[in-house]
Amino acid sequence: MATPNLTDYSTFVYTVMAVPTAALPTNSPWLPWSLSQAELFVDPALQNAATPYFAPVQINAYVDACYNLAGDLLINYAPDQAGQTFFSDARTKFSINTATTGVVSSTSDESTSVSLAIPPAVSNLLLSQLQNTKTPWGRVYLSYAQSSGSLWGVS
Repeated sequence: MATPNLTDYSTFVYTVMAVPTAALPTNSPWLPWSLSQAELFVDPALQNAATPYFAPVQINAYVDACYNLAGDLLINYAPDQAGQTFFSDARTKFSINTATTGVVSSTSDESTSVSLAIPPAVSNLLLSQLQNTKTPWGRVYLSYAQSSGSLWGVS
C-alpha cells in the first residue's frame, strides 16, 4: 500500500508545482504541515482506486490526491520568505482572495456584466472546496474527491 511521504511530496512541490527553493526552503515547516493536513482530508478509500487516465505515471490515487491537496494548501497559506514574492504572486494569479461562488455562464460587453451559473456538481461544494477550485492542484484533488462519492462532501 502506497503512502504519502515528505520526500516525494517535496519533489512534487519543487518539480511539478515549480516552487523555487528560495521561496520555500527544504526545511520549511509548511511542507510537513500541508502534507499532514491533506492526509486528514483525503479519502483513504482512494488507496484502492485505479490510477486516473490523466496521471503521467502509474501512481496511487490516494497519494496523488494528498500531494495535490497539500500543494493547494501551500498556495493558499504559505507565507513568503524575506525578499520573495512567489506565494503572494501565486495568490494574485489564482485569485485566491477573491470570492467566486459559481462558474461564468454569460458575459456582456455593453455593461461588462457577468452571470454565474451554479452547476449541480458545484452546488454541493463546501466553502473550502470552492477555494480548492482556484488552483490546478486543488482541482485535481477535487476530481479525486468527486470520484469517492457524496460521503466525502463532493457529489
